[in-house]
Amino acid sequence: MNWHYVARTDLRGLIRSKLIWLATAIVAGVCGLATAVPALVTDSSILSYTLGVETLFIALGTVVPFVALGLGHRVIAGARESGTMRFLLGLPNRRLDIVLGMALSRVAATIGIAGSGGIVGLLILVGLYDSVPLGPPILVVFGLITVGVVYAVVGVAISASVGSSTGAVGGAFGAYVVLFFFWERIPQAVYWLVNRSFPGGDIRPSWFAFLTRLNPGTAIGDITVARFEWMRNAEYVSVRRTSDLIEGDTPFYLSEPAGVVVVLTWIVASILIGYWSFREQ
Repeated sequence: MNWHYVARTDLRGLIRSKLIWLATAIVAGVCGLATAVPALVTDSSILSYTLGVETLFIALGTVVPFVALGLGHRVIAGARESGTMRFLLGLPNRRLDIVLGMALSRVAATIGIAGSGGIVGLLILVGLYDSVPLGPPILVVFGLITVGVVYAVVGVAISASVGSSTGAVGGAFGAYVVLFFFWERIPQAVYWLVNRSFPGGDIRPSWFAFLTRLNPGTAIGDITVARFEWMRNAEYVSVRRTSDLIEGDTPFYLSEPAGVVVVLTWIVASILIGYWSFREQ
């Protein structure tokens, strides 16, 4: 027995679940509808295409964190409460096998659900819009699926670190609020502690940009979403990278390879923290 067995067994259970297929259908429907709306209400094909990608981004970006954390946050805590964990630990499985296997199965499910929404959105773009360049939208979808991977692993780590489903729900909600809403306040708070004022204008210190970049969503966005030009007031506006917050040359810690390192660190560190916490219980 090893992590392959744990991942395969858990994934098979997910595939048999009607809730997973219902979630897949809902995500695909929401993303498809959101992508189609601009084509139905806007005259300009160029404008509607850009808005179509943006509404796909908003729809998929909104549901992916919920789906990923929802899949991950109860997997180990729920197994404890149901007694399944005793069975798994009674087999020749290490605790690391359980955490890693559960993480992989939940990541696979997240990719499947988020990918279905992205594929439907891309098909709507091709079907309803003229002269669609698919490169940037594919990068947008790929970036959001990667965000889902990180959130799923974080959810499993939370589940491994708490002793009950109630604690897992609280931890998942806290992680969502911090990562999705409040992370940008962290560098602002540090800036205020250092300067006794809040930053003004468009330029920030390099350390401010670095703290901002430590958010996995920001790091992924720098590599994917920032390559697409959104439409604002009938003009194209590029999404600013974190490196645009500073003057001069881009330091190595704000480069695209460094963004990949940030994402991988979140994934690996979450698994290790979840395993260490699970091992001590």
